[in-house]
Amino acid sequence: MKNKIIIGVLAGLASLIIVIKLLTIFVVEPWIGNKIQTSVAKINNSYSIKIDKVHIKWISRSLELNGIKLISKPEQNGKTEMNASVSSIHVSGIRVFQWLFNHQIEMREILVSGSDIRGKIPFSNKNTPPIVAPMNIHIGELLFDTLQGEISNTLNTQTWSLEKGIVKLSDIKLNERDTLSAKCIHGIDFKATAVGLVSSDSLYAYQAHDIIYSGSSKTIVVDRFNIQPAFPDEEFAAKHEFQTDRIEADFKRIFVYSFSVTDFVRYGSIKSSFVEIGNMDMKVFRDKRMKFRHENKPVFQEMIRNYPSLLSVDTVSLLNGDINYAVRTVKANETGNLSFKQVRAKIYKISNDSIYKLKKAFFELQAEGFLMGQGKLIVQLKSEINQPSNVFSLEGSLSEMEASALNPILEKSALIKVNSGKITSMNFDFVADDTNSTGSLMLLYQGLDLAILNKKTEKTTALKEEIISAFINMKVLDSNPLKGESLRKGIIYSKRDPEKFLFNYCFRSIVSGIEYSIVKSKKK
Repeated sequence: MKNKIIIGVLAGLASLIIVIKLLTIFVVEPWIGNKIQTSVAKINNSYSIKIDKVHIKWISRSLELNGIKLISKPEQNGKTEMNASVSSIHVSGIRVFQWLFNHQIEMREILVSGSDIRGKIPFSNKNTPPIVAPMNIHIGELLFDTLQGEISNTLNTQTWSLEKGIVKLSDIKLNERDTLSAKCIHGIDFKATAVGLVSSDSLYAYQAHDIIYSGSSKTIVVDRFNIQPAFPDEEFAAKHEFQTDRIEADFKRIFVYSFSVTDFVRYGSIKSSFVEIGNMDMKVFRDKRMKFRHENKPVFQEMIRNYPSLLSVDTVSLLNGDINYAVRTVKANETGNLSFKQVRAKIYKISNDSIYKLKKAFFELQAEGFLMGQGKLIVQLKSEINQPSNVFSLEGSLSEMEASALNPILEKSALIKVNSGKITSMNFDFVADDTNSTGSLMLLYQGLDLAILNKKTEKTTALKEEIISAFINMKVLDSNPLKGESLRKGIIYSKRDPEKFLFNYCFRSIVSGIEYSIVKSKKK
């Protein structure tokens, strides 16, 4: 009798389990699939979602979706197209009854596998309707274990791309009717093989390779970051109406410490204790045959102060780098080149923090490198960021080098050739503000002889060029000190051109001191 009762109970339990299983498969799981599709439509009715299979595990309170596809609906303007496919979504720790009956969603973890997103959307707040939460939502952790795709802007040529990304978002909270934004996310970790961006004018492509960010340590590591123009030098310049620098750069082994991606995404804040760049290779080209745009440029202090969010970077360090500046002038037939090799630099206190309005804080740049690969150039620039007249000081030195090493820039940009001469040393220091720079320069050199080039033949032997060369060498003192005379100190004085940036201001100031040192009867 007891055995029959036990068998009956077991049979009843088995029947109940079968009924629950059948109800789950044929009723609950399809109903949940429809519920998800309806919820997505409420969030944004521009898209439809299809789910191949829904699987519920009641004991572990988990839900698994397989074969998900998000497809954009046809729109009248035809400017939006978004297609996404996901292999599976595994949701654990979900409170099903709260979702079904209390109009709120709470989940411990969501694992999204095999995501691929492709599409075109307008990157504009005016044209893109906000995504509003239909109910209270709390997700403990959202993990994309494999994420890749490409999103283009329908308003221009801007395109974002991602390869083999792993993204973890933590503590996501939205209240009903809240707009989905970065402010809802309280933790971010990510890793990717490559992250790319094509600029809105299609003239530049930016790409970061092997990038890792840890939210707990607030550290970004990038193996390589490059800036690649879409066209070669002169073709790039021809794409612009006015003179524009073409910048090609390659940075390797980048470390950014104490940087919060969450704060940057939420508020645009840039805060870091230390940034290190292992290697930099930069090439800059400017075609000065193009028209010059006459507009005032802000000084570097104003650029720091006017950053719209918090900017506070304590130290930026470049361990090694090469910089090549190429310029094509109206005078010359070819491009001139000025280079700095084995550059090492440190920048301190890049900050617009309001605390520095109450006490002094100095921006400082220390850099060294080899001018044209020969003379070691050392410079130090200091400025109090909140000083009203934007005062800064610059001091530096140049070690021994052959003056003819400057011919690649002089011959091609100014049609001047150094036949002979050696720079023994140069030391300079000046103070500059919004108006002018003043200071002194000591240039020691010997055996300086210059010649003028013919623009057509690029030779110095034509009669006209020989006469001009002789006249110039009569005006230029061939050494400092001259035999039997004391050392000559050059006077630095240059007015600031508000249409030019810092490099031009410093260069013109130093050149003014050089001219004073080498030209006979040079007056202030």
